Amino acid sequence: MEKFTWWHGFKRYDFDFMGHEAFIVEPFEPLPENEAVAKNIAQVIDESNVKRQEIEKEIFVSAEKQIEDNPDMLNDRVLIFTGENWHGGVIGIVASRLVQKYGKPCMVITDDGENAKGSARSIEGFNLFEAISYAKDCLTHFGGHTLAAGFGMKSENIPVFRKAIEDYSCTVEMPFSSVELDRKRTRDEALEVLQGVVDNTASSEDAKSKALAEITTIAKVMEAEANIET
Repeated sequence: MEKFTWWHGFKRYDFDFMGHEAFIVEPFEPLPENEAVAKNIAQVIDESNVKRQEIEKEIFVSAEKQIEDNPDMLNDRVLIFTGENWHGGVIGIVASRLVQKYGKPCMVITDDGENAKGSARSIEGFNLFEAISYAKDCLTHFGGHTLAAGFGMKSENIPVFRKAIEDYSCTVEMPFSSVELDRKRTRDEALEVLQGVVDNTASSEDAKSKALAEITTIAKVMEAEANIET
């Protein structure tokens, strides 16, 4: 039973997202004598966790589809995704995953037709709280910090909010996206290895110069391809 107590506490975080806050208090009191009750609690939590993962995946795929349908979105400094009746309990997790994939500040907004709720995640160098504060006139509430924030608004204000965030992003120097930095780091490391091979194997200065010229050309091609992708 002691092992169960630890496991149950570990699962609490996911369970809370699915709206069972009242229920989850019970396991933190002494566990019931009836082990069947404890197992039932564990089963409910597991089922809730699986459901949460399914919902999270559906929203993430829907957000990716918005990029596929409108590739020009990738030119935006801040990526804003909206969907009808997305589960508000997981949009923060989805925003984090989108940041990991696209390397830019991301906001995920769920809209029920009357009210909208959003969750945002950022990258180092872009202050989310300042960005959302810039758009406060069209919000009903907001809060957060540099890298994570939440907010709400009337559905009709979503376009105004988008414009305000884009306007703010144009007033600050945007950091390199984490995806771009990872690509640049990988490219630089590869070139360093290649130059090391040239230094160790070139039989003459002329051969070394020609080889380094080839490496430079390859680097320019890689950089051009990277710019097209981003």
